[in-house]
Amino acid sequence: MSRPTNSATVECPVVSSEQRCPQKPALPLPFSLIALIISYLDAPSDLARTCRTCRLFHYMTLPQLYSSVTLRSYDYIRYSSDDGRPEGCGMASPFTMGLNGLISRNVSGYVKQFRLTGEWKEDDLSECAQVGVVPDASMMLNSLVRAAIARMGALQEFNWEMSTKMLPTVWQGLAKSPLSKLTVRFPTIRQARPIAIVPPIPNLVSLKIYDIDPLCYVDDISLLLQGSKKLRDLKLIWSPRMREMREPSININSIFGRIAAARSPLKLRSLAIKNLFMFDDGTCDNVVDPCYLEKVTLINSFGGHGDSPGSAFVDGIKRVKESHALPCMRSFRTDKISKEHCHFFSTFNGLQKLYLVSCTATRQRSCTPIPPSPASSPLPPDASLSSLKSPYLDALTRCHGNTLTHLLLLPTWRLSATEIVPLVRACPHLQQLALGIDLLDFTKVKLLVLSLLRLRALRILDHPGDRGFFREKVREMDEMGLVVEQIQRLTEIGTGGGALVRWIGLADLVFEVGRVERQEELGGEQRKRKVWRRGLRDVERVDIWNMDSSEV
Repeated sequence: MSRPTNSATVECPVVSSEQRCPQKPALPLPFSLIALIISYLDAPSDLARTCRTCRLFHYMTLPQLYSSVTLRSYDYIRYSSDDGRPEGCGMASPFTMGLNGLISRNVSGYVKQFRLTGEWKEDDLSECAQVGVVPDASMMLNSLVRAAIARMGALQEFNWEMSTKMLPTVWQGLAKSPLSKLTVRFPTIRQARPIAIVPPIPNLVSLKIYDIDPLCYVDDISLLLQGSKKLRDLKLIWSPRMREMREPSININSIFGRIAAARSPLKLRSLAIKNLFMFDDGTCDNVVDPCYLEKVTLINSFGGHGDSPGSAFVDGIKRVKESHALPCMRSFRTDKISKEHCHFFSTFNGLQKLYLVSCTATRQRSCTPIPPSPASSPLPPDASLSSLKSPYLDALTRCHGNTLTHLLLLPTWRLSATEIVPLVRACPHLQQLALGIDLLDFTKVKLLVLSLLRLRALRILDHPGDRGFFREKVREMDEMGLVVEQIQRLTEIGTGGGALVRWIGLADLVFEVGRVERQEELGGEQRKRKVWRRGLRDVERVDIWNMDSSEV
């Protein structure tokens, strides 16, 4: 009598390697275990092959296969490297066929992340611009995207990174979707397009807008910001053109004016601004509720040391005003320092992460230089930056020392032993630290490692003005094996510190500290931690490396 089959299991035969035929039935495999195995598949190719295995695997894998869809468009015909045939031969391009599949097949309901990127080819641009008509190709694209979004009942994230502008029809479709994350990149070329007043998206939590340029027909997002009551993460990245050309064409009231007039500030947890160059008249000072703000990122925005003198008429009039209570502020990242910013850090307590990005990491294309005046003798840039080192360190250690866990200082601030000692005493909970030292002295490095018992990552920054002397010195020592030997001594077991240290960076070199191993030496057996030389890709997720860039 055959054994009854469980409706929630699968009978999988065992195939002999010699006869290639089933010998005996295997134990039933539960559906939950099959779903768990499939959940570990990430590559779309693996998911597609699993779908073609059998009917059961097809139905179980299809939702994961279409949960994240990315369509990339090209403005030219691409050819296969295997047989030389054009992609989409006999039909259309993979981009348009992908849109067709999302509309015509019953798979749109599985899509949770939808991303459109690439170049979109448009014909007769000059003629359409003269008569005020949107090209048919762009209108058809937006209509197809709108139709696809209307079928995505589980859509959570949408990214528009096309070279052409998103038209109002897509905005209207997004307003009716359960979308929670939205990323839009505006085109950087001046093509006449309809300017939409973006409607609110009820469930929107995260909003990222890239390449905002007032002269490129950007859409009005003021109503979107005012009506999206669940918005918590906001990133606004303007085009660097205005700052490069010293063109104060940004009108911040067009973005936050509705919020300021309604006196209903945004309850943001995270705010990031980049390339902002505007005249601040103070009308939009209270658009963000400071009681909810936890993370702030300001890159190439608001004046500070190192700015071009030509921007002083705009940046010079902005000052950091007296701050409201910031009970939730935990992370701050900026590439500008000034006396006003230093005073800002002394107005609240509880900061956990501070990243002062170096100017070399955020350097943009240089604008037209202004010739120096022979009658003036300004201070060198390093001298002006060094004059703010002590006020910054004093404000950080006095107001945030007990809570700081991540600290990235400027490489031009070369700290001596007398400055390192009060820093480590006031900040005992540091887990990641990046700073510059006056000399390549491992005594100072040892002081940091042994004093900070929770330290996991330490980075000694390379001074950009020493012409690579520090970097070359570290490389010479590494070639002789002295760097690995010194790191092993720093993290030696039994010294009281360094037990948690995993990453140590010296200039552009990275070393990983591993577990303790027994090594046979002339004096007998010794226990030392293994040290490997690593690349910068290995520390991409370590904050003191990852945050030291202009990316937002």
